Amino acid sequence: MQVKEQLRGLPPYQPGKSIEEVKREYGLSDIIKLASNENPYGSSPAAKAAIAAELDRLAVYPDGYARTLREKVATHLGVKETQLLFGNGSDEVVQIFCRAFLEPGTNTVMAAPTFPQYRHNAVIERAEVREVPLVDGRHDLEAMLSAIDERTRLVWICNPNNPTGTYVNETELRAFLDRVPPHVLVVLDEAYYEYVTAPDYPQTVPLLNEYSQLVVMRTFSKAYGLAALRIGYGIASEALIRAVEPAREPFNTSTVSQAAAAAAIDDETFLRA
Repeated sequence: MQVKEQLRGLPPYQPGKSIEEVKREYGLSDIIKLASNENPYGSSPAAKAAIAAELDRLAVYPDGYARTLREKVATHLGVKETQLLFGNGSDEVVQIFCRAFLEPGTNTVMAAPTFPQYRHNAVIERAEVREVPLVDGRHDLEAMLSAIDERTRLVWICNPNNPTGTYVNETELRAFLDRVPPHVLVVLDEAYYEYVTAPDYPQTVPLLNEYSQLVVMRTFSKAYGLAALRIGYGIASEALIRAVEPAREPFNTSTVSQAAAAAAIDDETFLRA
């Protein structure tokens, strides 16, 4: 038996050691793990209560439309419910867009280093990966524009960037988007959006009304402290979400994760703290 050629030699994602492993290895009684950027303050008490309330419904399939969560996120962001795509963490949202847009003969442009799953999923789809080195830890947007051609389908901007923590400001982003060809999808990964305090950081959701090829990704794993439940989402035009929905697996987010995220997004007090 043989797996696909592109999988041979492709390393799987290697998670860091668990807290318990590190405690045993170094003889420590108490540590805070920073490697995965997990929230050391945990999650909202309201989210925990919402999880408990769902424990008697585990034999029932989740709501494949994630209606309650969808309504809350749409209201929170000021977008239509049909502009949202939910995933098993933003990792799956990355996978969905790669599955929908990439194939042999196409290419995708990204910074290096940046979040590794952009590259990983592109390789699986047998697309060419064009990595543009960071300059002083920041995206080189001019060089990324130069890397785009008629076969480019996706451009990734992790903002703030993982792992450097630098960001593309609003002026830079607008200038970039104005020059990206209309056939190219630009995905802004804003996993760390809630942590940003810089006044010139772009507010990207309103930009969706100006740039039809734009996608914004966010997650409940970081600031909301729900990494174990794996729930993230993409925001884009209704037409774009409708086009990629067939690439999403049915029931891809659990009842428990939907309930916890819906409660967490209402708990602004915990989030601010």
